[in-house]
Amino acid sequence: MANSAPRTPTIGGSSQLDRIEAQLGRIETRLERADPLLAQLPGLLATFGNTIDDIAGRDGEVNFDLRLRRALAVIVKLGDPGLLEALERLLEPETMAVLADAGAQLPSAAADPGEARGVFGLVGVLREPEVQRATSFLIHFARRLGRTLDARDSNSPGAVTEREEAQS
Repeated sequence: MANSAPRTPTIGGSSQLDRIEAQLGRIETRLERADPLLAQLPGLLATFGNTIDDIAGRDGEVNFDLRLRRALAVIVKLGDPGLLEALERLLEPETMAVLADAGAQLPSAAADPGEARGVFGLVGVLREPEVQRATSFLIHFARRLGRTLDARDSNSPGAVTEREEAQS
């Protein structure tokens, strides 16, 4: 009778140990992304405490209690994994750069909205290269957002594939 080492059970050609190691790697990556937020937690809690003290001093106990309950409800919602993933995507450097660029233009656009234009005036403005670039961006964004919303509505995966993106 030959002495053989115990075999690790396999699932779909991959050992359970490999699957566990892969899952641990994903968990480790997520925890590493949370480290900067956790490092800021003491300061955030101190700010939160100061804000609570200010509110309690102004509003008295009745409004303070209501505000505290609402704040805690928001904190519970912020713990939702789906929301956390969305916030992580929102805070990616590329996304923040686009938002910062758009935000930088809002005050000057609001201060000087320009003269009113009719349909023919709009067609003329669409010939300007910077307007064409911004319009192209908005159209591309609208298509991707529409696909994502359709996918969410049909309960299918919400990510737009590279092939779908190339077709647009």
